[in-house]
Amino acid sequence: MKKTFLLIAVLFQIIGFAQNSTYFKTLQTEKVKSDPKLKWTVIGPGTSGYSEDLNIHPYDSNVMFLSYDMGNGYGTWNKGDSWTTLNDFDGLGSEIKPFRTDFSPKNPDYGIMIGNVGTIFTTHNRGRSWEEIENFPTKKKFGALALDPKDEKTWYIGTGQHWKIKGVHRSLKEPNGTKYRNTEYGYIYKTTDAGKTWTKIMDNISKDLDVLRIIIDPRDSNKLYVLTNFGFYTSKDKGLSWQEKKTGLPYNDGRDLQSYYNKTKNDFRLFLLMQTHYEGAGKSIKTEGGVYKSLDNGEKWTSMTGNLAFDMSKITDYSSKSFYYKTIAYWFGNSAKEVQAQYPELPTATMPVYNRLAVNPLNPDIVYVSNNLKHDISFGPAELMKTEDGGKSWIVSARAGDYWKKNVDKAYWDTRNNPSGGNMSFSHLEAAANTYGSSKAYRDLQINGKGEVFTVYDQQLFISVDNGTTWQQRDDIETSPGSNHWVGRGNSNLPGFGLNVKTGMKGQYLFASEEHGIWRTTTDGDKAYKGAVALEQIEGQTQELTEKDHRATSAPEISIDPNDANTYYILPNRQNHAGALRKSTDAGKTWFTVSEKPMVKFNPNGVLFLFSHIIDKKDSNRMLFTVPSHIQRGWHTSHWMPNGYLRMTDFTDFGIHLSTDGGKTWKINNTGLPDRPNVNQMTYDNNYKNIFAALGRSFEKSVGGLYRSPNDGESWEKVKIPNEIKSINFVEVDKNGIIYIACGEGQAAINEGGVYRSANEGKTWEKIFDMPHIKMVKVSPLNSKTIAVVVAPSKVIKEINSGIYISNDNGQNWTKYNYGLGQVDKMTGFEFDPYDENTFWSSCHGSGFAKGILTK
Repeated sequence: MKKTFLLIAVLFQIIGFAQNSTYFKTLQTEKVKSDPKLKWTVIGPGTSGYSEDLNIHPYDSNVMFLSYDMGNGYGTWNKGDSWTTLNDFDGLGSEIKPFRTDFSPKNPDYGIMIGNVGTIFTTHNRGRSWEEIENFPTKKKFGALALDPKDEKTWYIGTGQHWKIKGVHRSLKEPNGTKYRNTEYGYIYKTTDAGKTWTKIMDNISKDLDVLRIIIDPRDSNKLYVLTNFGFYTSKDKGLSWQEKKTGLPYNDGRDLQSYYNKTKNDFRLFLLMQTHYEGAGKSIKTEGGVYKSLDNGEKWTSMTGNLAFDMSKITDYSSKSFYYKTIAYWFGNSAKEVQAQYPELPTATMPVYNRLAVNPLNPDIVYVSNNLKHDISFGPAELMKTEDGGKSWIVSARAGDYWKKNVDKAYWDTRNNPSGGNMSFSHLEAAANTYGSSKAYRDLQINGKGEVFTVYDQQLFISVDNGTTWQQRDDIETSPGSNHWVGRGNSNLPGFGLNVKTGMKGQYLFASEEHGIWRTTTDGDKAYKGAVALEQIEGQTQELTEKDHRATSAPEISIDPNDANTYYILPNRQNHAGALRKSTDAGKTWFTVSEKPMVKFNPNGVLFLFSHIIDKKDSNRMLFTVPSHIQRGWHTSHWMPNGYLRMTDFTDFGIHLSTDGGKTWKINNTGLPDRPNVNQMTYDNNYKNIFAALGRSFEKSVGGLYRSPNDGESWEKVKIPNEIKSINFVEVDKNGIIYIACGEGQAAINEGGVYRSANEGKTWEKIFDMPHIKMVKVSPLNSKTIAVVVAPSKVIKEINSGIYISNDNGQNWTKYNYGLGQVDKMTGFEFDPYDENTFWSSCHGSGFAKGILTK
């Protein structure tokens, strides 16, 4: 009788999988659209990463586009009240990055965009969707573009990457700037048929030509004004010939070019921001640069620099002086120590290296300049400056940090009639950015058609609606004043990682991230708007109230004591407290360090991922975590990268770390595992009888597998799995004891991946999902027949159909649910809501956290 039952079960398994074979064949060969019944909303926090690429629609101030460093791109059509991903929910998360955009004045719905790595796009609906031009001649990067206002089929695309401020700098040695990787140089591409054919123009100046700005005269589109790293040039014949123009300039070396046009008055002006030059003058430094304007199409230039230079000898701030010497040192090609010894006297009139320029389109006398002292090589404290009188006088417009808040050097700034105190309001970064320490840098400067100014300061987007008098963050909504509960607007750039819903508090779940600490959902999101999800940061920048109070800001996971829902643990993997075990016994209100270094030879300046901190319910003092040897995460989701690939190459203590005293001391416990094991994840079964470990390939390219420890991690034994499996990424044990494993790799064969399950402790296995690279499998705590799978990119199937799949019938049928997610190829976490079967939670390496609602 038993044999007959087993045969029927096996036949059922085979038939069940066969019923799905057509569906999986489709998934492996063609893009499948997501079902919109489950809609995801990015819940924040907003920005939380850097951007230097805000693009504002020139004829509709409500429309803006943001490109972020984590590879994503967003659009807003209500001036930042809400943002939506520009990427295909079912594509790759970095396909559309709006590096530069321009639109037609005759048809504001029509525009063009430079995307990521040699991609040009067009839109016919004001940027809500974009279509790639297929025959653009190169796949290298470009940096400037312009659309002819008289002829929307004529476009200009300029080579270079000047606006990649982090990697492009100028000096005496390299006056034309350093070069950027994978970038085209030397010319402008022009098309007169909307991208069908292309010709090169301006290709006779230098093979190293970097095009910064292209401006087409709105009165006569035959006239072009172009700023390059070799100077300012004009053309009167649509680019057939070019003339260098520099009359009135101290040198032809500009950093930004803008224009102003009043059609009623036929008033057209050009504005040029110069590269700051430094020259030795005795024991001090002489500075040249500033802002110039032209009223005759660039033929002649006059200075409007006024008192933009400030007296560095009056600045007492150590950080500003330190950045000053670093800037001068880079310019001369010497060390800061050498320069300080040669030029010990601080100059009474100097300027930092400004790199951005903005002109108010309603009043040309209002002009802004800014620098980026974190990514460019420059200094403060006068970083974002403004003139309202055409350059006669300048003031510091944006003032953040304790230098301004504490009115340091107030007497000097009073002599310049500069306003006192800080004038920028932040969200969760208020304490860290506006209470102590040096400037966090202004990373962008843009202005819309209404004269409203935008900047990205540190990792926050700001707007000023009063000509730079005050600045307000535009990323998050606070549920009530002083609550520190924030509702994101949908434009998160956060490296989101682990989720934990086992808090015992409905609607209050935990989210771990890099760079912005630990977050918990709150229950007051409806105060912002109905259905909103609010978050509070319980460990991170919010708690950094003093210069010495550095909190853990990067932790890939957060664990909860199974015997005490108020006890949390994190293992930071970089930045503050890297490598230490941090603990809270009051549900995240306060934190302390349990052990300074649970790992040997940990380099805090590197990036080393630590996962699966699990705690024994039988004895909370017994805990384990794993350091995998390789990872397929973040930017490298489709191939293995050595864990600790940034400055961590000397680390060797991979595998499982065990503590029996609550994390105070640790030992490596790999008995029974391969050498230097690649342990991706671990979990207890529901009875806390066995621990299961999911292993991928190791340094030695040995196959991974599934391992079990029946003695709480003291030793490990291999569990038999199907022979074709080479790597296991995740293991889940449901409440019925059924084991699920997520298998595969980004470059594995199709048959090496998939989701398998075993109902008999690993004796036999059933394959229920067939894709080559499965990152995660989860079973609903409310219904064990509801299963979720996270599919990661796979080279063998051209990286199609990544994302989230859910089955409500025990794995017989599956539905793809990515609607609303912009980077499904970088998913890092998924959880079922423990109280509501129609609610789901997820995290992404570049888009923070999201909530999904299923409407049946």
